[in-house]
Amino acid sequence: MKEKKPERLKVLSIIAIVLGAVALVSSWMPFVNNGSFVIAIISLLFGIVGLIFNLKNNKLLSLIAIIISVISIAIVIVTQASYSSALDSAGKEADKSIKKSNDKTNGNNTNKYLKNVDVDLGQLQTNDDGYGNIDTKMNVNIKNTSSKKINYSFTVQAYSSSTTKLGDPEYIEVELKPNESIQKTIFEYLPQDKVQSYKDATYKITKVQDNSY
Repeated sequence: MKEKKPERLKVLSIIAIVLGAVALVSSWMPFVNNGSFVIAIISLLFGIVGLIFNLKNNKLLSLIAIIISVISIAIVIVTQASYSSALDSAGKEADKSIKKSNDKTNGNNTNKYLKNVDVDLGQLQTNDDGYGNIDTKMNVNIKNTSSKKINYSFTVQAYSSSTTKLGDPEYIEVELKPNESIQKTIFEYLPQDKVQSYKDATYKITKVQDNSY
């Protein structure tokens, strides 16, 4: 017996409603709603087909399927835009955090950090121990002149001329409360044949980094 066309269209509309409902339920879920969008499109197409070929009969099921599908598609678009915006904001915040962290350690803020401290690089002191060995040291006095606790690392370089570095730099790490002072010793145990060169050298703070988090 030949199946009636309206019955086939009714089944198509019911399938469209079921697919639309599945799409609607999952339309707000990240990543999952990519599939929901496809399901909603299929549901919409089924609903439209059912509506077009069922103009002379009850169109309620087709209309319901179309409405559910359109709502699902709209939710997917809105949520995808929202997630994209959230991810973009998170990415920008991460970039800012990385840049801020790098600015603390790459030396770009050296002059800024030096305004928070009073650093006195003393003279290189030498002492002959009587056995032909010359002991060396340089006392460095550092005071935190800011109103906040600091945790800084200083790089001190000796120069034999205005641009020529003499040996490796020395490093000082301090953690000071406001108005707190400390004395550190650097340039100890210098090569004996370089002592005079270091006595004649000039010394500069070439880098300050902030170790606080």
